[in-house]
Amino acid sequence: MTEYVYTRRNLFEAPEYYHYAQCNQAGYLEAWRNSRRDFVGALVQARYEAAGPAAREAEPLEARLAGLTAEVGQAGRVSADAADVVHRLVHKYEVSRRLYQRYAGDWRRLEGVPAAGLQTYLWFAQLLILHCRHIPRDRQKLSTLLKVCDALASLDPATYSAAQSRALEAILAAESELVDQLAREFQ
Repeated sequence: MTEYVYTRRNLFEAPEYYHYAQCNQAGYLEAWRNSRRDFVGALVQARYEAAGPAAREAEPLEARLAGLTAEVGQAGRVSADAADVVHRLVHKYEVSRRLYQRYAGDWRRLEGVPAAGLQTYLWFAQLLILHCRHIPRDRQKLSTLLKVCDALASLDPATYSAAQSRALEAILAAESELVDQLAREFQ
């Protein structure tokens, strides 16, 4: 059986710089599904064992992604602003496998700005899912979603608060639906 290798280490600390996953290997999809299933099981277990952290202030990028996710969810379509932000952040993530808390107006990284926190990546994944649902042929965004989910699933499940754990569980379920939809296209 093929082993799913993309979540064996913390991808936030040591990013994986593949462009496309090696999904043409026999058993790849089954290994991917098993990896995600095992992670979700550990995520749920950790959620029930942990106490929630104190509330914190949202990062600027996090707040923007949360707003765009709500906007796209309510409007039922991807606005030009949301599409532009997704496009720019996909490029940023594909180049460095990192997002940062703030960017300059022209999307350059600002010196001294720390990397984004987990909640920003969760919002980014949710916005990517909405984008992929509304523009299903955009495989670049689906590929980036898979990489973001790999990074999120590479962390210890106890890292996540209860709310983040539930959000990530929903994200991984939506990711699976999008992959299944793509797989059906090739059958």
